[in-house]
Amino acid sequence: MARFVRGDLVTIDYIGGDGNPKRRPAVVLTSWEWTDNTGGTHTDYWITIISTQTRDSYSVEITAGDIESGVLHSLPCRVRCTNILVTTEGQLIRKIGNLTAAKLQEILAATKSLLN
Repeated sequence: MARFVRGDLVTIDYIGGDGNPKRRPAVVLTSWEWTDNTGGTHTDYWITIISTQTRDSYSVEITAGDIESGVLHSLPCRVRCTNILVTTEGQLIRKIGNLTAAKLQEILAATKSLLN
């Protein structure tokens, strides 16, 4: 069973363009379980990074009213829907909150529009 669920705000050590890791907030878009060759089960996640620097047409703004529980320290900020990562459960550091259902749907719609 997945430790993190769709809409959770999590932290991850993200390797940016300079090659150095930086702790970043992210949104869990979805998760799935899979079985390896030895029969062990694992959970992987699609996440998207949150930033205060992005202002492209596929980013979605987050304000205090969009957070159902927890806290983001730099608000407003934006979800970078163009920066989707696949990660393992072990790379997600911790849950810091979760988004409202309405904001999650807005992020998923923006992400889906990239595929159309």
